[in-house]
Amino acid sequence: MSTAPWRPPPKSGTTEVDRSHHTSRLSGARRVRVKLRELHAAKDRAVLEAYGWTDVPTDCEFLLDYEVDEEESSRKKKPWRYRWPDEVRDEVLARLLELNAQRAAQEALAGVGATGAKARKGRRQQPARPDSEKPF
Repeated sequence: MSTAPWRPPPKSGTTEVDRSHHTSRLSGARRVRVKLRELHAAKDRAVLEAYGWTDVPTDCEFLLDYEVDEEESSRKKKPWRYRWPDEVRDEVLARLLELNAQRAAQEALAGVGATGAKARKGRRQQPARPDSEKPF
């Protein structure tokens, strides 16, 4: 095995590399796909460990991303993805929602957080400029 750092193949952009991550065919750029899957798994594990969720498995499988109508499926490619099983994804999302609710409650008790509709949008209002400073 080479000790050189991994690099994507020449002339491959982010989209092409990401698409190769989801394909089950391992011909051609096999090394790239395997390495990309290893990097995704390491990232998933690091994030879950940061939350303290070491009990969540990070094994991915090739699964349909969503249900496909049988009439349509003959006309277009099925949306297979290399991803967590639904049960794992749903568990992580449920934990994130619970954590979000806990933090929102803590912020409310501390008097911190969004108040009013404009504050919830997350945008700061820009100070009004005099007419002489308008860009156009």
